[in-house]
Amino acid sequence: GDETIAITVDEQKLNSVSINVNPSALHQGERAALSVDAFTEGNRAITPESLALTWASSDEQVARIEDGELVCVSSGSADISVKAVLNGKEVTGIKSVQVGEATGTELVATADSYALKLGSMGVQIRVKGILSNGAQITPDASAIIYVNNHPEVVSVSAAGFVAPVAEGKATVVVKTEIAGKDC
Repeated sequence: GDETIAITVDEQKLNSVSINVNPSALHQGERAALSVDAFTEGNRAITPESLALTWASSDEQVARIEDGELVCVSSGSADISVKAVLNGKEVTGIKSVQVGEATGTELVATADSYALKLGSMGVQIRVKGILSNGAQITPDASAIIYVNNHPEVVSVSAAGFVAPVAEGKATVVVKTEIAGKDC
């Protein structure tokens, strides 16, 4: 015959919720993924998809929530909170975040021409920095270093003006600091 098995399904009771921010190092202009870890009173994991989540920031001038992501607006600190609801029980999790100044990510050097003729005036190297928030800045001219790897072919002034000296190929390396990062 048949056997009968009694199965009891108990209601999941939400006990705790914690917030994860990835990446954890945050800078102005960046976005970070938000997720939660939630557990029942019996310490069983609850899938985040089964929760109703409501996100908030204590200071939207520093960090705000947009489409499930943390948007880092300006440097400072804010508390990110999430209200999680499961089967009518509500639990709130809070995580403090610190948003730093935008960092330098890229140095771009350009010139009007990359092919010079002997006897020509030469060209000025233009330098700009790109920050982690996408903003472009002009580095302090006194902090830019031009390294001429071929002085027999071109001369390079301290201000980045390149003039031809002889036929050949030359490389000029541009170095500076962009928002605290050597580039």
